[in-house]
Amino acid sequence: LPSTDGVTAQLVLDRLRAGLATLVVPGLDPSVKITASFGIAPMEAEATVEETIERADRALYAAKRAGRNRVVSWHGPVPIAIGAVA
Repeated sequence: LPSTDGVTAQLVLDRLRAGLATLVVPGLDPSVKITASFGIAPMEAEATVEETIERADRALYAAKRAGRNRVVSWHGPVPIAIGAVA
């Protein structure tokens, strides 16, 4: 999400995550819900693109470890869960 601040990115991805959960897939039992987890990492001047992708990946895996179906943002060495849904 270029040119997007962290708060806006979290809101956009949480809306996307919530919207996916409302989808009904033809041919699947309607009780089957689609879930998604997302990791966010800001582009910082001192970090390479590869480092930023690695941070986002770590945030994504933190979201999965925390129960999935959530948005987690990278804040320093410890990712922080945002918009978590049980």
